Amino acid sequence: MARLRPTIIAALADMFGDGLVFDMDEEASARLEGFSAALGWARRSGPRSVRVNEGGVTFEVTIGVGHKTGLYLDQRENRARVGALARGRDVLDAFSYTAGFACHALHGGARRAVCIEYGAGGDPRVECLRRASRARARRGALRGDRPRSAVLRP
Repeated sequence: MARLRPTIIAALADMFGDGLVFDMDEEASARLEGFSAALGWARRSGPRSVRVNEGGVTFEVTIGVGHKTGLYLDQRENRARVGALARGRDVLDAFSYTAGFACHALHGGARRAVCIEYGAGGDPRVECLRRASRARARRGALRGDRPRSAVLRP
């Protein structure tokens, strides 16, 4: 795929006009496959972050940080479904990364959302358990709690 990068970027430019393309490879994968990892804007500079609205939930995505954007398109309908089922519930969002499921749950009326992973945005109803102290924090924050809904994904 690396050798097709110029063709893919040109095709994206043809399809989306003057749209921006950020090119980001995982360093370990690039090394394994024998090419130089790309990290940067493909044709011209773009913003440091963008806002994405997904079903009434707004996320700020920092470009070029972390694993892709964290808002995987193949999970869009699943996030919306969690939001539709969450009213009045306590929700556990495990492996949350960007807290997308938790944010949709709160948008759908969840009473509380607890995330296990990285950051969780600015909503005070989201309680994020940081990776560095995952085991200790998980025991303390969830002791006695029995969330009625849980999202688990690799």
